[in-house]
Amino acid sequence: MPHPASSGTGYFHVAAWIQMFGEAKAWEFMDRLHDNIAVYEHSGTRPCRLAASGEYPAGVSYELAAASARQKGAPIEGLVMKEGGGWDMDAAAILRKAPRSPRRRAG
Repeated sequence: MPHPASSGTGYFHVAAWIQMFGEAKAWEFMDRLHDNIAVYEHSGTRPCRLAASGEYPAGVSYELAAASARQKGAPIEGLVMKEGGGWDMDAAAILRKAPRSPRRRAG
């Protein structure tokens, strides 16, 4: 599992569980989950990559990590908790005729 103190993905999971289950039930869930975690990784995708390589039977990550590993031929299946999971939305924009930032002169 990604370490929630050093991985945005790990923090994301903890925050989602607290929002989904409420604080008390989320901590009960995480206490039981902790008993099954072999190592907390600093990378959000590494647990999934380790599972894809056969190092561990499962890895807590996010859906795209499992889909990418599977697309590259890894014998892995991405699963989502029946209760659901956290999500975020990535966005980007290109502005036409946006005002240019004034250049700063070194002084």
